[in-house]
Amino acid sequence: MTILILIAGILAALLAGCAETAEEAAVRNAAEVPGFTQLADGDDPLPTSYTLIRQPGNGEPQETVANVVTLTAEHLTAPVPALSGHYFDAWYYNSAFTGSPAREGDRLTADTTIYAKWVQTGTINVSTAEELAAIVNAPSLNYRLVADIDLSDWSTVAEGEENAEETDKGWEPIGGFAEGEEFSGNFDGNGYTVSGLNIRNLVQDEEYNFLPVGLFGKVTGSISRLTVEYSIDLPGDQSRFYIGGIAGWVSRGTVTDCTAIGKITNLGFEYEGNFWDQIAGSYAEPTTNAYIGGVVGFLEGGTVTRCVSQGTATGEYSDIHSISNEADNYLGGLVGVSDYYNETDEDGNVLSSVAARISGSVSGMSVYGRYAGGLVGYNNGTLSTSFATGDVGASLAYPGIAGGLVAYNYSDGSIARSYATGDVSGRTAGGLVGVNIFDFETAVGGTISDAYAAGDVTGGEYAGGFAGRAVSNLPYGGRGDFADSVYDDSVEHNSDIQYFFMIENCLSYGNVEIDVSEIVYTDYNGNPTTDAPDVFYAVYAGGFIGQAYELYIRNAVSFGNVAATSNRPGDVSVDLGGGETTSEFNIAYANNFVGHSTSLVYTDDCYNVYAAAGVTVERNGEPFDTGAHVSEGSFGLNYNSVEERSDTDTVEFYTDLLDFDETLWNFSRVEDNGGRPTLII
Repeated sequence: MTILILIAGILAALLAGCAETAEEAAVRNAAEVPGFTQLADGDDPLPTSYTLIRQPGNGEPQETVANVVTLTAEHLTAPVPALSGHYFDAWYYNSAFTGSPAREGDRLTADTTIYAKWVQTGTINVSTAEELAAIVNAPSLNYRLVADIDLSDWSTVAEGEENAEETDKGWEPIGGFAEGEEFSGNFDGNGYTVSGLNIRNLVQDEEYNFLPVGLFGKVTGSISRLTVEYSIDLPGDQSRFYIGGIAGWVSRGTVTDCTAIGKITNLGFEYEGNFWDQIAGSYAEPTTNAYIGGVVGFLEGGTVTRCVSQGTATGEYSDIHSISNEADNYLGGLVGVSDYYNETDEDGNVLSSVAARISGSVSGMSVYGRYAGGLVGYNNGTLSTSFATGDVGASLAYPGIAGGLVAYNYSDGSIARSYATGDVSGRTAGGLVGVNIFDFETAVGGTISDAYAAGDVTGGEYAGGFAGRAVSNLPYGGRGDFADSVYDDSVEHNSDIQYFFMIENCLSYGNVEIDVSEIVYTDYNGNPTTDAPDVFYAVYAGGFIGQAYELYIRNAVSFGNVAATSNRPGDVSVDLGGGETTSEFNIAYANNFVGHSTSLVYTDDCYNVYAAAGVTVERNGEPFDTGAHVSEGSFGLNYNSVEERSDTDTVEFYTDLLDFDETLWNFSRVEDNGGRPTLII
């Protein structure tokens, strides 16, 4: 209970200014139960009685008891009959069975419902580290934690063994990657905590298998109501791992009402080569193919529901920190990679697919890596009613991608009713999403709705207050091959038959900046330098999106100031539009909504998009007059700005003009919060 209260306090501090969601997080994580108060001995009874409703969970109707002030033993008796194949455990104040159970002496302060928890017959109680480790011998059975367990002294080597510090992995995950070895049972944490989990000295598989690492390895069953305190280190020259505080790999399994508290590091290494290594070319390489998340590393067709991830790192490193710039390293505060599970035949043809789902979850972790997301590194599933509050970073000089919520939202991925508040930096950086990918041929994902980003964004090439880049894949046949869900190509193209928008009902609040002159590169000798004369590229900064390609968007507003500085000599004259040209520096594309759009779209494909009045835009240190470049048609050209509105501090602007749903958005602080609504989650 103490650790849950601590988590709630941390989250409340992180979410200051978002009262409606912080309160809900506190209710969920600290188990503040509405409807009763546990008074100290000697306190006078409350003068009013209330109705108690018992939900038996055995198929029988609910039971109503009137005129209750204090719970008695009679109120807490087991329901009759017993649920078949189960035995009664306790009554709880919520159907998720989180928090403390109802106890005799609890005093009601409102009409209250209690829920019967049933435990499957044959469930094995676990109370020691040895019993926890033994689950690996019978991974298909059901288990229930009945005590806190400390793994601080757990070791995978015998006492006195030589080179123990170099070979001790600390903990062997429950559930291997091979068929039949995965954990396929049910594990009920029962509100208890496994602390002191320490995993280190990991060695990659010689047969190129991906190894799942965490308290659990690979999970096809379920894990619920568990808190894990952990520290995991992946050496910088080891690859092909799925790493998570709760589980490394969840394939069609579930993780529900769990909390993970800790840190994961993947730092550099010093290679000590010899003569034969030089001859054979057998040099060690930095980590690649690592999916790392605070709760789950790889979510493959599984679900993560109402989970919390919190970091413990101090000093220069983030809570999840990888310095490798190699490909396919995805890091998320909650989940590294969220993707489909595909069942295939022997020829590799997909027979069926199951989408990964994340909902009701939160991360307060800071994240740094090749693809870094505050909540998810790579999302190709469904993500909803979740948020991230930690700062997120990736390399500014090399191809790092960072997003306050998601680094990479792919063409089957969707994001809804979610937000991010942390600051974001990276070569490509977005307040909510680093890169969003939409496919016109399928039109099933790459979508974001009812979301906002509140952090400041710093980029090295692409930077947007909401998304660094919004990119669309066009079919070979162009618009004629667009999915029917996009629009009806048989009639004249207009907003009346426009069916699909990849981004809608979204807001960005943070300032956006790119300054290449401040970026540190490495020269040929490995020495840091800001002088890289052979690096020539334009930079793209937008109040909402840095760079867009075929953008379909509606009902969106940007609030932040924008500044883009290339400060690298340009060799050719570049047309900025409106008769303006530059050759002094590589071009800096910057604007109040989209920095640059290589778009072929019509006006109706991008409508009800605005910037708040008073935002400033600078290109290579020179003010850019957005008012003189407001688009009357499509803003497919980089110099087009969007209209700036002075009424963003009124509720009517959002409810009447933008048609925001009042059941999803909180407008109570719009007039005293600079016109900035928040989400109801």
